[in-house]
Parts: sequence; structure tokens; C-alpha cells
Amino acid sequence: MKLRFVITIGLLVSIAQADGFRKYAGEFLSAGVGSRALGMGGAFTAVANDVTAGYWNSAGLVDSPGLQFQFMHAKQFMSSIQYDYFGASKSINEKSSF
Repeated sequence: MKLRFVITIGLLVSIAQADGFRKYAGEFLSAGVGSRALGMGGAFTAVANDVTAGYWNSAGLVDSPGLQFQFMHAKQFMSSIQYDYFGASKSINEKSSF
């Protein structure tokens, strides 16, 4: 009986302590890249046609004209998370890009 009580209390304490970090886990996956895409609220997937298409929808890289570079740096949650992105694309011909 005492062992069951100790285990229950231990589990409740560990769950309560782990709950404080849940909101920041995996936030880098939902950060997004590009001012145009973020301005559209992330609805950029269907019209991705620039260098950020590598993040949103890689099939859209075919529509990116010429040679493009992009660098983005973002700080979130009072600088506890820093996010960097670098992308480059080069149009090879009408149906392919790198």
C-alpha cells in the first residue's frame, strides 16, 4: 500500500515538472521561412515559387527564376529560441532547378 502511494506521488510530481516545457518542444518545426510566406500566415505552400519553396513545397523550386539566395534569422520566446535558415536555388532549364 505504501509503495503504491509513493509510486503515484512520484509519477504525479514528474508529470507536473515535465508539463512546463511542453509548449517549446518542436517550435522550430512551425517557425516557417520567408517574409512573404509568413505574411500569408503559412498559406504559401500552394504558391511557393521562390527560394523558400525548398521549405514549403520543394516542387515549387521549378518556378523560381534564375539564381536566388535567402538568409533568415529569427528570435522567439524572449531569445530562448534562435532560428536560422539559408536557402539557395538555381534554375537550370524550364523543367528543372537545383
